[in-house]
Formats: sequence, structure tokens, C-alpha cells
Amino acid sequence: GAMAASTEHGERGRPQAEWLASLYENIRENIGSIENDVLHGKYPTFHLDQFKGLMQKCLRGDFKQLVTHQFFLEHALPTVTRAFLIRSYPDKRLVPVVQEYLQRVLDLIIQTLRSTKFITCEGLLQTLYRIFHVERRFYLTNKTERALKLDEEIKEDWIRPSKSTGYLFAQNINYFGHYNGFDILFGRIRSRDLPMTMKEVVLHLEPLAIARYYFDEGFFATIVGDLKDEVFGRITRMTEAEIKMTEKQHIVSVIIRIKDLLQVVLSETQAAQVSESFELEMAHKLLTSATLPKRIDAIVHINQMVERTHQREHMLKHSIDTDDYDSPAEWMNYRYLGNWLLDNKILDKLYGETSHVQLASRGDEILKFLAQINALSTEHLGLLWNHTKGKHEAEVASIYSTIARISSQLNERHLRYLFGRLKDVPFKQVGHLELKLVHDLTRYSDFKASTRVASLGLEYLWQVVQDENKANPALVMQAVDRMINLLQKSRSGDLRIPYLTCCMANIKNQKSVLQSLRISEGILRILTSKQSIEYTYSVIDELERRYQILNSSLKDLQRCCAVAYKIISRTRKNEKKQQLATNAGVSGGPILENLDGSEKKKGELGRPSPCKAKSEDNLLLGSKYEHKLELKHRLEFLAYILTNSSLKLKQEQVELVWDSIITKAVNQHQRDRCLNWIRNLNARSAFTPKALAALFHSIGKSLDFRNLSKPGLACFRDFFLLVNEVEGNIEIDQKSDGGTFHVLTTKSLEGVDLLWEICLTTKSTSIFKEACSFLISVHQRLAPSLMIQLASTREGFVAKCMQSLRKAALALGLEKLKDQKSVTSESIKKSQPLSPSPKPIPKTSEVDNVASTGMKENVNGMQKGGRGGYGGDTKGNCDAILRCLQLLDQFREECKDIPAPPSKKPANLCPSSNPLSLQSPRLLDISDPNLASKLSQISNLPKPIGKTDVLTSNSNGNSGIDGVST
Repeated sequence: GAMAASTEHGERGRPQAEWLASLYENIRENIGSIENDVLHGKYPTFHLDQFKGLMQKCLRGDFKQLVTHQFFLEHALPTVTRAFLIRSYPDKRLVPVVQEYLQRVLDLIIQTLRSTKFITCEGLLQTLYRIFHVERRFYLTNKTERALKLDEEIKEDWIRPSKSTGYLFAQNINYFGHYNGFDILFGRIRSRDLPMTMKEVVLHLEPLAIARYYFDEGFFATIVGDLKDEVFGRITRMTEAEIKMTEKQHIVSVIIRIKDLLQVVLSETQAAQVSESFELEMAHKLLTSATLPKRIDAIVHINQMVERTHQREHMLKHSIDTDDYDSPAEWMNYRYLGNWLLDNKILDKLYGETSHVQLASRGDEILKFLAQINALSTEHLGLLWNHTKGKHEAEVASIYSTIARISSQLNERHLRYLFGRLKDVPFKQVGHLELKLVHDLTRYSDFKASTRVASLGLEYLWQVVQDENKANPALVMQAVDRMINLLQKSRSGDLRIPYLTCCMANIKNQKSVLQSLRISEGILRILTSKQSIEYTYSVIDELERRYQILNSSLKDLQRCCAVAYKIISRTRKNEKKQQLATNAGVSGGPILENLDGSEKKKGELGRPSPCKAKSEDNLLLGSKYEHKLELKHRLEFLAYILTNSSLKLKQEQVELVWDSIITKAVNQHQRDRCLNWIRNLNARSAFTPKALAALFHSIGKSLDFRNLSKPGLACFRDFFLLVNEVEGNIEIDQKSDGGTFHVLTTKSLEGVDLLWEICLTTKSTSIFKEACSFLISVHQRLAPSLMIQLASTREGFVAKCMQSLRKAALALGLEKLKDQKSVTSESIKKSQPLSPSPKPIPKTSEVDNVASTGMKENVNGMQKGGRGGYGGDTKGNCDAILRCLQLLDQFREECKDIPAPPSKKPANLCPSSNPLSLQSPRLLDISDPNLASKLSQISNLPKPIGKTDVLTSNSNGNSGIDGVST
């Protein structure tokens, strides 16, 4: 009421232009409230009258110059009209009023469409679509209501009223046609002077399409054909600028609307033929565009057409309902689509000179389709392959991925052609992309000749891994992995034995050995997987019988390690010369060599040597592969055949292996890995008894106990137990992972003197602790039948410690002890300990010789010659004294946990007058600052004076062993 009063007052008091502008502004601000009123039936008469009055003024053309007039036509009027159409009217007196309102809307639409000033009239065209929609609630609830009586008779040339349409709907359609609405609509579509986007064309066609089934057939028959030609003509006449500004989905929507109209006068199949064939023409036009996004749209649409055609053919073949697919083709078939692709040379546009990587990467479906209908030729594949020449790696990867994805549709002729093109690439230029392509072509190909195709891929990879072809070493290892992967496939079953034979021949002839070993192991694992252990043994034993794989592998291992050792030794020698020359200030110096044997260039003399790096075994030592890799795979193969066959290493073979991988190791890191490898072998099945003894002898003879590593100690411990188990001295619990054992004899154990030497000479505190613990366990873990002699065994342990103390003291020149009768010596004679049997105390001359000789080491840290004393120097003997004290201290603590049964003849090894008495609360504490003074009481040493005393300081100025304060 307030709005009405304001309107009436404003119309009387102000000029019409000012009043209308104010009213438009009021509508703009309150359009939401107006729509809500209409939807809920509030003030319907007022709103109808108000909008009819505004439309009358618009029709007279009084106020179209106003800026807000466009808002009224495009937003306000469509919003209110929609609200009137979607609600029902219980009060039937409003139905004629709404019908009259709709006819005023049609008048305004006709006038607006006739005017060329309103090129964009999206809102009014959407309103026309809603008025032409018979499913609106206004029409559905008022089908029996009679049409309005108009001043001018409206002919029913376009729609005749029926039960499905009602009178109101038919009257509005006929009203629009009577006042030339259809002629104006068609005229806008036909006009070449009126610029119109595809979206606007869709808006012009939608009112006709939504009401197509209610129009008179005679009327439609006269317009549809011409309408189709005009619309398709607009699309084909689009300029490059228009194509660039047009969305593909709008063009597709236009084609769909034309198909909907054609279905009124043609069958569905005929209408689909017109629309689907024109879709291909539209795609071809976009594909020839200079704009890349439009070309991409074209390829995407062609792929969609291919998929829709697949759906239709599958549906016809299997009699499947169309509801099972999203949008199958209604007419398109394989033959027409294939011919169209070939006639228009779509592949040339995809992979020709003007192509782009974004286009080439989207051609999968087209290639698959042509291959499926047997229309793909080797020329097409050549076009695809040539697209990779001179391109960036990303583009090459995209093309290779495309080939891999279509490989399931390729036949043997296609694949042979592709492998032929791959062979044209020099092996030096082969990269990971080519290897992946070979793997994918062999893996995904799917046809009856799969074994022949597998042979193509394996043959190519086999050529890549051969040393004479000089491929990139890193890629060679990738090729080996891919080859093993392909051999796992069932289609490669008949090819495994031939390639295994080739590998054996390579190993025997020292050709491509590293690769052949890996491939051989892979094939053997494939052949014996899910087979019994007996079958595995028989396979490897047969290979040994035919090819002597064990001897061949050992000879190759010896050659590999010897070459590496020779190069690294020569390089270290040259580096030493270089250092001497540098220190002497000589400008020229000797001629030096690189690791490959070539002379170093001028300017390289001052460079740090790579041999000093921790990763020294990663260098290329006589091979194009890292020495670490060379050794790793050789040992893995050797371990595999020893573990899975009846083969055993003999004594001379063990000595060869030890000399190759331990004695001639390039550094300590490699040696530790090889020691771990030896430990991980199943020694009981891998070595003969003599070989086992020889191996333990090599461990004791070669390893440097002063610088012993954890793998070295672990290897010594394992083979100490194994050798003594073979001799019947020890029983090992096979069920225990920790190596639980019991001593079964009163004899001296094999290698126990070496174990004592490790404890007394090692520089590492952690190694000492582990060795000490193991040594004590050897003296403690007696079999139940021998536990009665545990006390005597403990006496022997203490006696050995005291003997070692005396030996170290004599080595230090403590003359006082030479004339004393040691308690330890008397105890030795009385107790006759079980294990170990102590050796006689060395003579003075021997001690002096020990102190002066020392231990000699080669460049690898391996012992060279015999051992003497405890390190061969003053500090080593002082360290040995402290080690003995630590041994006694830890042994005393261990004895508390396992009390010994009473012995028949208890030995009084340590009387209370001795400062090392076991009856004291604790043996000497190595952290005791007076330790040196206590030692001087028995050794007659002078008391320590500062850091110069041999018992309290070392060469680094740190007291004790490994920095532990004495």
C-alpha cells in the first residue's frame, strides 16, 4: 500500500521520466521482496498491474532511453514472470489476469527482438523459453481454463489446443506466431548482419526445441530444414576471432538443439546422422584453428566420439540397454568414423610438423581405435615415432607413454616395426625412456604371439647389457632389472633356459660378467620359486656339472679383486710420492697416475686423493662399474649357489676367496662388508671341514687384532664356535639365535690363545668389552658333566691373566720380576687349568725382541708377519696390563652370578699379601688415581711424575687407555 501510494503520488507530482526512474530504482532495490510476494500470493493484483503498466510504457517507447530500462528487461521482468509461472492459483479469478500479463510479456519480447538495438537479450529469451514450457505449474493446473477473449482473432496455425497442452498454453504460442514472433526469431538467426554468439543462437533455438512436439507438423516441415542450414552455416562461417571467443560446449549445444528439432520431421537415426556427422565437421574446423585451446577441444571431442561409437557398437553386439551408458552414439559406426579420420588426416595434424605436445599426448583413443579396426599402418606409427626427433625429453616421454598405452591394441607387425626403430637408436644414446618403452611394449602387448613379442623385448635388453655395446652403466643395471622382471611373466617361460645358457657362457668367457651374474641369479630364483629344496639343488648341481659355475665365479672374483687392488695400491704409492715431493718443495715431482692408469694432467698434483674418502670402494677400479657394486653382486651370486645347492667350498677355494675379498680389500669398509658376507653364509653347508679350519686359520693369521672391527670380532667368534664344534669341543644350540653354547672338553680350545690376544691388544674399548665377555663365557659355560671342574677353570683364567701381566711387565724391562717366583706360575703348575693352557713365560731375550719388533701392517691394515708382545711398544704393554686388570675385575663380577661347586683340591692362587688378592672387596679399579703407584710396588717402577710416566699418559697426552684416567 505504501508503494502504491508513493507511486500514485509520484505520478501526479513529478514528470514521467523522473517518476519512472524512481520506480525502476525502487524495483531494483526490492526485486527480492517482489519475487517473494508473488511466490507466496501476496498482493498479486498490485504487482501484476504495476508490471503491466511498466510494460505498456516500454511498448510505447517512452522510457527506453533510461539506463535502468535494461535492468528491467534482463532481470526484473524475467524474475517476476518466472515466479508467476511456477505457482498455482486457487483463486481462478487471477488466471485471466496472469494470462493477460504473459501476453504483454510476449508483446515486449517481440518488440525487443525486432529492434536491432538490443543485440543481447538473454533474459527475455529465457523468459520466452519458460512461457513455451508446457510443464510450468500455471499451465498444468489450468488446462481446462478457457483462453482469453481478445479483440483480434488469433488463428491456430501453430498449435491446436489439446488435453496435453490446454487452452492457455496454445493461445500463448499462437499469440506469439500471430504477431510474427517466429518470423522475427528466424530472421535474427538468418541475418548475417546481426553478430550473434553461439550462446545466443542456443537461446534462440531453445523455445522452439522445448515445444517442438506440440507444433503443427506442416509448420515445422517448412522451417526445420532451412533452420538447420542457417545454423550450421553460421558455425562453418565462423572467423578465427569468433572461434577464439566461442566455447565448444555452446557449439555442441547448438547441434543438439538442431537434432531435437529435426526429430520432429525425421526419424531419430536420421536426425542423429545429421548431428553426429556435423559434430565431426565442427571438430575438424576447431582442429585447424590457430588457437591451441580450440585444437585441444577438437581432439577431446573426437575422443568422445570414439568412445560413444564404442558404446554403440558394444550395445548392438551384446543387446545392452542404452541406460547402461552415459551417451552412446545413435548413428555413428566404426566404418564411417575410421574413414573420416583417415580422409581428414587427423593423425597428420596430431603428430605432424605443426603439432604440439598437448595435442600429441591426447591421441591415445584415436590410435587405439584405428588399431582396433585394423586401419593403423606402420606409416602412422612412423609419423608418431618421428615426432620424437629433436624434441625435449618431456615430449619424448609423452610420445613413448602414448605408444605404451596403445600397445595392447597393436599386432606383431606393429611391434616389430617399433623395435626396429628402437634399434636405430645407438646404444650410447639409449636412456631410461627407451628402456621403459621396451618394458611396456613387452609387458602390455596382448595377442596370441605373446612369446614372440617377449623375445623381441628381451633380445633388445640383452643387447643393451652387453659390455661391447658401451651403454651407460647406470642404464645397464636398469636394463638388467627390467629383463628379470619380464622373465617372470608366463609368456617368457620358454625363454628362461636359453638366456640362462647365454649368461653361463658369458661368465665362463669373462664377458659382461656382472650383468650375467645378476640375470642368472634372477632366472634361477624364477625357476625354483614355489619348488622343493631338492629341485633347487638339482637345478644348480646340473649347472655346475655343465658349466662349472663355482670355479668360473671364483676365478672372476679373484680377477676383479686383483685388478682393483693393483690399481688402488699403485695410486696410493703415487700419492705418497706426491706428498713427499710436495713436502720437499719440488715443483716437478714424479709422474703420477689416475685410478684408470692414465697420467694425471698438469695442475692435478695438489688435488686431494679420492682414495682417502670413506667411499673409496665406490670408485671405478678397472671397470666401468663401481667396485662396490662389482663385488656386491658377485658375492650375492656366490652366496646363492652355495646356499641352494650341494656345492661346498674346498680349502684352496676358501683361501682364494679370503685372499681376494679380505686380504686385497681396498679399505676397511669393504673388508667389514665381506666379513659380514662370510658370517651370513650357512657355514655348515657352504664349507668342507678342512675349508672351515682353513678359514678360521686365515682369520687368526690375517686380521689385525689391534685394530679389529666389530664385523671382524663377530666373524672370529662365529668360526671359533664352528671350528670347535667340528672338533667336538663345543656344543652349539641350533635353536638359539644368540649362539648359546656349552664347552664339552677339558682340552684347550682351538683359537683360544687368539681370543686372549684380541682382549689384550685391541685398541677399541667396545671391542675389548665384547671380546672379554666372550672369553669369560668360554670359561664359564661348561657342560653339566664338567661343572665340577668350574673352580679349576676359573683358577686357570686368573693364572693366564697373571701370566700376561708378568709378560707385559718383562717387556717393559721390570728386572725385579725376573728373579721373583710369581704366584701365578706356581698356580699354573698346581691347578693344570682346563682352558686355555698357558704358554711358558718368555725369556728376557724374547721379551726384548718383542718390545723392539712390533707389528707390521700393509696398506690395507692387514697383518704382515708375526705378532710380538702387546703392540710392540711401551704404550701397548701398559695397555695390556690395564686390560688384564679389567679382565680380572669383570671375571670376578661374573663369578658372583655362577657359584662354583667345591673342588677336591682348592687352589690358593692369590694370597692376601698379594695386592691383586681375590679376597679384597674389589680388584684394582682402573679409575683409581693411585693405580700406577700400586703397580710400581710389584714392578719397582718409579712413582709417576706428571704426564711423562708411561703408565699414566700416552702419546696424545691423554691418561690411560682410550682416554680413561688411570
